[in-house]
Formats: sequence, structure tokens, C-alpha cells
Amino acid sequence: NGYMLTAQSGNTGGMTWAAAGGGTVLKVYQKSFVGGHTIAGSSSSWRAVSHYVTPTITPISSSSKFLIQWNISGYANDDHHFFKIRRDIGGSVTDVGLSASNMTNHTDYGESGSLIFYRHTNAYALKTMQIADAPATASGVFWQLYNQAHGQTFYFGRSGHNPTNKQYASQNTVTIWELDGSKATFSQETSY
Repeated sequence: NGYMLTAQSGNTGGMTWAAAGGGTVLKVYQKSFVGGHTIAGSSSSWRAVSHYVTPTITPISSSSKFLIQWNISGYANDDHHFFKIRRDIGGSVTDVGLSASNMTNHTDYGESGSLIFYRHTNAYALKTMQIADAPATASGVFWQLYNQAHGQTFYFGRSGHNPTNKQYASQNTVTIWELDGSKATFSQETSY
């Protein structure tokens, strides 16, 4: 009922009821992705990576904030593949992460990174994106990975030379922390 039994200072006055205080982390969600999925060809526009979507989450409160850590590994046959995360609430899709205007070195990609061709047969890159998001909703919300490329096929979680061999697999995961919005502060440094 929102109260807990506590000992008074020095345990000299016996026990008393006090308001229960909640923690900052309200809930944690994690999803792992099977390796070997691919996304092929060049694309000048952002496209959804169909297999890389989080579970739909109904926030505990409309003031909840979310910290999202997405690990992407894989192998590109050549050239660059770029990634970013978009949030979907009832079909309304929004980019999340740093806004393009705050990216000092490049304004086109928001919170993203390039994974490129590796010379070694079974080597592949790992990219970690960490996003802070405050969707201000109590409705179901999910996040999805998007890709843009001026390269060929990208193999998620595997080497392109051995795309089905478990020996060359790596784990792709997304972890989402739902936070009490009154106890979480997000900020960004936009100049240097």
C-alpha cells in the first residue's frame, strides 16, 4: 500500500511505518537476435531492418524515460552501412538519439555509425549505440533499427564468408531500461 516497516534511528525507538521509496530503474527488457539475417544493396533512404525490432512496451508511466543500448555486429561485403534507431508509437515514427543539428562532424545521420568491409575472411565489426529517449506516452511503444547503405549485403551477427556457421557468430542484442522520469536526467554536450 506504499508503506514499509523501518527501524528508527539507532534502533532505540522500535519500528515505524514509512513511505516506501521507489528505485530509478522500473523495469528492464532485453532481446537477442539470431545471426545470419541480411540486408542487401545500396539505399539512399533509411529502411527498416525487419528482424531488428524491440518488443512493444507499455510504459509504467507517461513520465517514464528509457535508456536503450543496441549492439550491432556484422560483416559488409564492401563499403559502408549506417544505422540509427527510430521509435514507433501507434504508427507515428520518430528518430531518437542526438538530433542531426547537434552532430558537429556530420548532420545527416543523427545517432549512427558505419560498419565497413573487413579484409580478414571471418572478421566483423561491433557497433554499440546508446540512446536516451523520453517518449511521454503511456501507450505501447517500440524501437526499430534502420539502415542506409552505399554498399552491398550486410550480414548481421556472422561473417559474410560463413553466414550460417555458428563458429563465426556474435550476439546482437538490445537492452532497454525503463526509468522513473523524475529521477533520470538526460543532457548532451553539443560544442567543443
